[in-house]
Amino acid sequence: MGTKTKALLTAIAWTPDYRIGIDAIDQDHERLFTYFNELLRHLANDSSPEATHAAIDRLETIFKDHFDNEETVMQSIGFPGFEGHKAKHQTFLEMLRGLKAFHPGSQDFTDYFLRVFRNWIVYHITVNDREIGQFLATVAGRVGG
Repeated sequence: MGTKTKALLTAIAWTPDYRIGIDAIDQDHERLFTYFNELLRHLANDSSPEATHAAIDRLETIFKDHFDNEETVMQSIGFPGFEGHKAKHQTFLEMLRGLKAFHPGSQDFTDYFLRVFRNWIVYHITVNDREIGQFLATVAGRVGG
Protein backbone atom coordinates (compact mmCIF):
# COMPACT_ATOMS: atom_id res chain seq x y z
CA MET A 1 0.00 0.00 0.00
CA GLY A 2 1.46 3.33 -1.04
CA THR A 3 2.09 6.32 1.21
CA LYS A 4 -0.73 8.29 -0.43
CA THR A 5 -3.20 5.46 0.16
CA LYS A 6 -2.10 5.11 3.79
CA ALA A 7 -2.59 8.84 4.29
CA LEU A 8 -6.13 8.59 2.91
CA LEU A 9 -6.84 5.76 5.34
CA THR A 10 -6.35 8.19 8.22
CA ALA A 11 -9.53 8.71 10.19
CA ILE A 12 -11.72 11.67 9.39
CA ALA A 13 -11.99 13.79 12.51
CA TRP A 14 -15.40 15.18 13.35
CA THR A 15 -15.21 18.93 13.87
CA PRO A 16 -17.84 21.59 14.58
CA ASP A 17 -17.23 22.82 11.01
CA TYR A 18 -19.36 19.89 9.83
CA ARG A 19 -22.40 21.03 11.83
CA ILE A 20 -25.40 22.05 9.73
CA GLY A 21 -27.42 23.53 12.60
CA ILE A 22 -29.97 20.75 13.12
CA ASP A 23 -28.98 18.89 16.28
CA ALA A 24 -30.49 15.50 15.41
CA ILE A 25 -28.78 15.46 12.02
CA ASP A 26 -25.49 16.75 13.43
CA GLN A 27 -25.49 13.97 16.03
CA ASP A 28 -26.15 11.40 13.30
CA HIS A 29 -23.31 12.81 11.22
CA GLU A 30 -20.89 12.58 14.11
CA ARG A 31 -21.90 8.95 14.61
CA LEU A 32 -21.46 8.28 10.87
CA PHE A 33 -17.87 9.45 11.14
CA THR A 34 -17.29 6.89 13.90
CA TYR A 35 -18.53 3.99 11.76
CA PHE A 36 -16.82 5.27 8.64
CA ASN A 37 -13.56 5.44 10.56
CA GLU A 38 -14.14 1.89 11.78
CA LEU A 39 -14.17 0.73 8.15
CA LEU A 40 -11.03 2.78 7.49
CA ARG A 41 -9.34 0.92 10.36
CA HIS A 42 -10.30 -2.41 8.80
CA LEU A 43 -8.73 -1.31 5.53
CA ALA A 44 -5.60 0.10 7.16
CA ASN A 45 -5.11 -3.07 9.22
CA ASP A 46 -5.80 -5.47 6.35
CA SER A 47 -8.65 -7.10 8.29
CA SER A 48 -10.23 -10.27 7.00
CA PRO A 49 -12.77 -9.97 4.17
CA GLU A 50 -15.47 -11.13 6.59
CA ALA A 51 -14.65 -8.41 9.13
CA THR A 52 -14.53 -5.79 6.37
CA HIS A 53 -17.88 -6.93 4.94
CA ALA A 54 -19.41 -6.83 8.44
CA ALA A 55 -18.14 -3.24 8.80
CA ILE A 56 -19.70 -2.38 5.40
CA ASP A 57 -23.01 -3.90 6.49
CA ARG A 58 -22.92 -1.89 9.74
CA LEU A 59 -22.08 1.29 7.84
CA GLU A 60 -24.92 0.65 5.38
CA THR A 61 -27.43 0.19 8.22
CA ILE A 62 -26.24 3.34 9.99
CA PHE A 63 -26.40 5.38 6.76
CA LYS A 64 -29.84 4.06 5.86
CA ASP A 65 -31.19 4.95 9.31
CA HIS A 66 -29.58 8.40 9.07
CA PHE A 67 -30.96 9.02 5.60
CA ASP A 68 -34.46 8.03 6.78
CA ASN A 69 -34.14 10.50 9.69
CA GLU A 70 -32.81 13.25 7.45
CA GLU A 71 -35.55 12.69 4.87
CA THR A 72 -38.19 12.90 7.62
CA VAL A 73 -36.73 16.24 8.72
CA MET A 74 -36.66 17.53 5.13
CA GLN A 75 -40.30 16.59 4.60
CA SER A 76 -41.37 18.10 7.93
CA ILE A 77 -39.87 21.50 7.05
CA GLY A 78 -40.97 21.44 3.40
CA PHE A 79 -37.41 21.40 2.07
CA PRO A 80 -37.73 22.24 -1.66
CA GLY A 81 -34.79 20.06 -2.72
CA PHE A 82 -36.19 16.92 -1.09
CA GLU A 83 -36.47 14.67 -4.16
CA GLY A 84 -33.00 15.47 -5.46
CA HIS A 85 -31.47 15.06 -2.02
CA LYS A 86 -33.23 11.74 -1.50
CA ALA A 87 -31.91 10.55 -4.87
CA LYS A 88 -28.36 11.34 -3.72
CA HIS A 89 -28.94 9.18 -0.65
CA GLN A 90 -30.14 6.28 -2.80
CA THR A 91 -27.15 6.59 -5.11
CA PHE A 92 -24.81 6.54 -2.13
CA LEU A 93 -26.41 3.38 -0.72
CA GLU A 94 -26.09 1.70 -4.12
CA MET A 95 -22.40 2.66 -4.26
CA LEU A 96 -21.90 1.33 -0.74
CA ARG A 97 -23.50 -1.98 -1.71
CA GLY A 98 -21.24 -1.98 -4.78
CA LEU A 99 -18.21 -2.21 -2.49
CA LYS A 100 -19.12 -5.86 -1.96
CA ALA A 101 -18.23 -6.57 -5.60
CA PHE A 102 -14.58 -5.90 -4.79
CA HIS A 103 -12.34 -8.14 -2.72
CA PRO A 104 -11.63 -6.36 0.59
CA GLY A 105 -7.97 -5.57 0.85
CA SER A 106 -7.47 -5.31 -2.89
CA GLN A 107 -6.17 -2.07 -4.30
CA ASP A 108 -9.36 -1.72 -6.38
CA PHE A 109 -11.48 -1.93 -3.23
CA THR A 110 -9.35 0.57 -1.34
CA ASP A 111 -9.15 2.99 -4.28
CA TYR A 112 -12.92 2.83 -4.90
CA PHE A 113 -13.71 3.29 -1.23
CA LEU A 114 -11.33 6.18 -0.73
CA ARG A 115 -12.08 7.93 -4.00
CA VAL A 116 -15.83 7.73 -3.67
CA PHE A 117 -16.79 7.56 -0.04
CA ARG A 118 -14.34 9.76 1.80
CA ASN A 119 -15.01 12.64 -0.58
CA TRP A 120 -18.75 11.97 -0.80
CA ILE A 121 -19.33 12.07 2.94
CA VAL A 122 -17.47 15.33 3.49
CA TYR A 123 -18.96 17.00 0.40
CA HIS A 124 -22.50 15.81 1.08
CA ILE A 125 -22.47 17.10 4.65
CA THR A 126 -20.72 20.41 3.99
CA VAL A 127 -22.66 21.27 0.84
CA ASN A 128 -25.89 19.28 0.39
CA ASP A 129 -26.86 18.83 4.04
CA ARG A 130 -25.85 22.36 4.94
CA GLU A 131 -28.56 23.52 2.50
CA ILE A 132 -31.14 21.87 4.77
CA GLY A 133 -29.84 23.78 7.79
CA GLN A 134 -29.77 27.03 5.84
CA PHE A 135 -33.32 26.48 4.60
CA LEU A 136 -34.55 25.78 8.12
CA ALA A 137 -32.81 28.90 9.45
CA THR A 138 -34.43 30.97 6.68
CA VAL A 139 -37.89 29.53 7.36
CA ALA A 140 -37.46 30.03 11.11
CA GLY A 141 -36.34 33.60 10.47
CA ARG A 142 -39.48 34.30 8.43
CA VAL A 143 -41.76 32.75 11.01
CA GLY A 144 -40.03 34.32 14.02
CA GLY A 145 -39.06 37.60 12.51
